[in-house]
Amino acid sequence: MFARLTETRIGRIIIPAIVFQSVSIGGGFSTGREVVEYVAKYGALGSVSILTYFTALAICGALVYEFSRKFDLYDYKSLMKNLIWHGWPIFELIYVILAVVIIAVVASAGGNLMNQILGVPVFVANVLLIGFIFFVLYFGRGAIERFSVVGTTFIYAVYITMFAYVLINNGGQTLEVLRSGSTAYVDNPSISAAMKSALIYAGYSLIGFIPPLFLIDRMESRSEAVLSGVLSAFMLAIPLALSYLSLLAYYPSERVMGASVPWLAMLGSPVLLVLYGVAIGWTLTESGVGFVHSITERIDENIRESDYRFFATRDGLSAFERGSVGLLILLSAIWLSRIGIISLVSEVYPILAVLFTAVLVLPLLTVGLYRLSNPTWKQEFWQGWRSDSQSKAADIEQVE
Repeated sequence: MFARLTETRIGRIIIPAIVFQSVSIGGGFSTGREVVEYVAKYGALGSVSILTYFTALAICGALVYEFSRKFDLYDYKSLMKNLIWHGWPIFELIYVILAVVIIAVVASAGGNLMNQILGVPVFVANVLLIGFIFFVLYFGRGAIERFSVVGTTFIYAVYITMFAYVLINNGGQTLEVLRSGSTAYVDNPSISAAMKSALIYAGYSLIGFIPPLFLIDRMESRSEAVLSGVLSAFMLAIPLALSYLSLLAYYPSERVMGASVPWLAMLGSPVLLVLYGVAIGWTLTESGVGFVHSITERIDENIRESDYRFFATRDGLSAFERGSVGLLILLSAIWLSRIGIISLVSEVYPILAVLFTAVLVLPLLTVGLYRLSNPTWKQEFWQGWRSDSQSKAADIEQVE
């Protein structure tokens, strides 16, 4: 039944959005620290941040998916070659670093939460999570799709329950903050500051559009790509809005707003704390699976294109090798997680967001838009940057 769903129009639109959400929610909402840093600290003005965030993601998501579909580009190397030519290694370096940082944020929260809530030693928790990620990667594309769908359903259920708990118990404060227009937690608040913060938040969230590229090969029309991109943004805007409203229930309390993991300060129910601990573990697994898969897809493409000795006879990585690449990335993330959540979110995220915007968003809004409106522009040149193994046809399709 799942296989049939992926071949329907609805499936072609929804599945990429689910994969996008599954890899993005870990680094974006799992601890609550990210929402505080870029949205909730502005109090009532956070609603402006949410609207800005959704708009930026929806536009970029629609463009990324449609550009990928139009020119048959299903891994980030091919995508970036068709946007920034020889500059693609710069994107790759930023992408891998940002992926490791996002996994590190969730790993830092996940290991400690599973220790505090479930009593599992941090080392054991990390080993279990790494082993599960290795297992999912071993079974390839089908397992990743199924895992993302099941995980998204579970995580949404847990987070909605948490939101309901907080708002039922302290929702009056949320209404009061919105009614009064309070922005007490920040100095010199303004609409422009809230929008700028949201754009930084969106800048690093754009990394989530890379892992679903391997699913774009199923899309058959521009409308499917655009709808999937907008749906992807919407699926992140929902937990963002609910997280924001939950945090306003304690605004401007330093106990919550200044916590490394604000959700721990907001949840008083032991049952919810256990569910939250499990959800954190699942988000780490989803983030790890999504990002590692996109990187191994890129390595696979290099091997298929290579004529060098050992690689000339191979058709990509073996299942064991895919898992091993994932293990290396995850160990790097766990080591990086020692820096701490607050430092990673407040200091590292903005730098990487600016770099990611420079190498992806600006080329997408210039070269990308122009090529989409003029598909035959420098056709021979761009064909030289496409991978034969990824192309569905010898020529770029004409305007539909």
